[in-house]
Amino acid sequence: MKEFSISPWKLAHAWSNTGYIRTIKDAQGEHIAHVCDLEDALTEATANARLLAAAPDLLAALQNLIAAIEASDAGWLGIDAFPEDFERVLAAAHQ
Repeated sequence: MKEFSISPWKLAHAWSNTGYIRTIKDAQGEHIAHVCDLEDALTEATANARLLAAAPDLLAALQNLIAAIEASDAGWLGIDAFPEDFERVLAAAHQ
């Protein structure tokens, strides 16, 4: 697995000379990403920034679910009922 910036990631807001910028920072306050909004996409930019900030927690949750599913019966919670969805979960968690 790839190494990621230290979590938790936090969403910070700031004004710049180009407009409102959302910054994703790691647990040590280091910049990970910037999400700039266009005047007509303020809600979308905020949603994208929140999703980015939640990425480490979402990845950890996926990994825990995968471990629980793999440790149980193969038919538990979706492997048989939703095989395509489970493959998508595996792919997302292992990128």
